[in-house]
Amino acid sequence: MVDVLVADDFVGTGSNGKVGNKSTVLREAKKDKNTYDSAVAGHMSVRGFGAHVAVVTGITKEVGKTPEGRSFEHRYHFTDTWMERSGKWQCIASHAVLMPEK
Repeated sequence: MVDVLVADDFVGTGSNGKVGNKSTVLREAKKDKNTYDSAVAGHMSVRGFGAHVAVVTGITKEVGKTPEGRSFEHRYHFTDTWMERSGKWQCIASHAVLMPEK
């Protein structure tokens, strides 16, 4: 499903500061061995720029366990840029920042 939502010319900066493309996103998703109890996006704001571009900002919270059984709770602030092409919306750029623990 991620494959159709991410544009072929996607560029993103992860919370670790590394820049990647669509192949990077798909490879990292397949490598992820964590077990997720929840992954929820909230506090979202959508701003349109013309009829075919939108910027979405928000906070994602992920809760789960590592393969070793350690619990984790991460929060990321994200900015995603979406573009409508041929009637389909795809993410063309993304940036995520790990938020400090409370």
